[in-house]
Parts: sequence; C-alpha cells; structure tokens
Amino acid sequence: MNAPLPTDELPGTFSHRVDMGGAAIEFRTGDEARIGALKRRFEGFGSSSSGPDAILVYRPGEAGPAVEWDGTGRVVTLRTAATLDHVDSILRNLLPQFLAPAIVAHAALLTDANRGYLCCGVSGSGKSTLAALCGDRALCDELALVRASTRGFEGVSLPYWRARPGHAPLAGVFVLEHGPENVRTRLGAPSAVRELRRHFYWPVEQASAFADAFETLSALASSVPVWRLAFRPDPSVWDLITAPA
Repeated sequence: MNAPLPTDELPGTFSHRVDMGGAAIEFRTGDEARIGALKRRFEGFGSSSSGPDAILVYRPGEAGPAVEWDGTGRVVTLRTAATLDHVDSILRNLLPQFLAPAIVAHAALLTDANRGYLCCGVSGSGKSTLAALCGDRALCDELALVRASTRGFEGVSLPYWRARPGHAPLAGVFVLEHGPENVRTRLGAPSAVRELRRHFYWPVEQASAFADAFETLSALASSVPVWRLAFRPDPSVWDLITAPA
C-alpha cells in the first residue's frame, strides 16, 4: 500500500478527487472555477477515498518545467496554462505510471453485465462508432484499464470520452478496423502481444513499472482470446463480438 501523501503541505485552496480505475487522483489549485470544470469533466467518477494515490497540482505562471514529478513519483506539478484538453492529454501519459502493473488501453470497453470486451484501435479505427452501436453495453469509448483480478483479467472504464463507471471480467480483446463485413480472426499469443503493444500507454518514465506493465500485457494475451475485428457500422457486430471462441 502506498504511504499517505502530505496533502496539507501542498499548494492549492481547492481540490477534487477522481477515481481512475481504482486510483484516487486528486487535483489541487487555487482556481475555484477550474475545480468546477474538472468536476463537470469527470462527472460520475468522483472518489470518496480517504487519501489520494497521486496528486496533480496546478500552478500557472510559476517558473519551472511545464510538467514536473516529485521524488515519490506520485505528485505532479503543472505549470502551463493548461486547459481541460491539456489535462486530459497529460493524464493519458501519467496514468500508466500511477497504475502499473495494470495497463491503460486505447480502447472502448463493452459489457453484457457479466463479461467485458476490450476493443482496441488507433484514432479513426471505430472505437466510438462501435460504442455508439452497442448503446448501453458501452462503458467507455476511448480509454480503459486492464488489471489482474481473482477472476483473471478485468476491464475498468476510465472517464474518456463518453463513459460511465463500471468493470467486468474480460472474455475477449479485439483489435479494430473498418471493413465491408463483420469478420474476426483469432491471433496467437505472440502475434497478439506484437499487435496489442501499439494500443496501450506505457509507463516510460519508470523502467520497473514498464517491465511490470509489459508482463501484464503478455499474461493477458496468453489467457484471454485476442481477435482482429473488421466490422461495418451495424449493430449485428455485437453478436460476433460475443460469439464463443
């Protein structure tokens, strides 16, 4: 368990905690309006944790690096005139450091309430389209967390872009591409690792965290079916996603 962070010693009159895949990320700033905007941006993902796992301190106008880590690797200072879009981008790169050995996927997460399906892809590959086709089965359409659990591996929604809190044991992982018809092709574990590593955000700042995260990916590809999925924008693709391996 991480040691408590000295929140009272950090600057920022206003604060808000967000649940990011089980990690409580606290934002601190002297700007009340910015905290209000963050609450709206991450609505539904507020955290009631008694202590944060990591803190982002917003200090605009102060001299120094735009993004700076403290010695613990759990406190990050932002000195740019960061908009919410900038904060989103920064979190994409920081979350893998906080959450390893869990891994952060560039993916939509779908569920039938009992099983989860991680649908990975580059921008434009159809993640948001697929999530829209699946309606209430979609937990998120841009970023999701994958972590080991007592039931194998589970996917956890992250608040990007259209998202609601939720998690489910993974029954399949898909690499998306557009196609004239719905076709899935099973990938063996070595091919799956090579393909999937392009669709995860990696903790490149910490070598040990990177090794732990890559081990998680290797174990995922060995234990959960991984498919290449070409699909057309039709709700019938759900039947192919959930078909037995």
